[in-house]
Amino acid sequence: MFAADALLALIVMTGAAQAAIECPATLPSAASGFELVGTAPTKPATLDGLRLFDGPPGEEDKPAPVELAPDGSTRQAGGFMANWIFAGDEKLLMVCTYRATKAYYRAEIRPVSRGCAINSNKVRVLARCE
Repeated sequence: MFAADALLALIVMTGAAQAAIECPATLPSAASGFELVGTAPTKPATLDGLRLFDGPPGEEDKPAPVELAPDGSTRQAGGFMANWIFAGDEKLLMVCTYRATKAYYRAEIRPVSRGCAINSNKVRVLARCE
């Protein structure tokens, strides 16, 4: 089961209803709702990570950022899964990172999601908040 599928099941069980926001699979891309930080590479870079912060845009650049640790994570063949569950009082900043580039996409999540998940395997990386 994809971590995002497990997250969706959790959201349905808790009655939360919010549209999902998913990291774009590549950078550059049409990234609705995201802000590009840095210079986009000339060749497409693939998604390789998700970082979450309790703070406004720019929190990720602070010397001691308030980065949120996953509530759970597991290793799986060729990758890993991790998930975050939120109380709703965070100032959630979603940062999508990409291979071989310092550029990234970021988005403020308003209202705060009930949870976020990342699933990395041999084929792809999927990162989303719902």
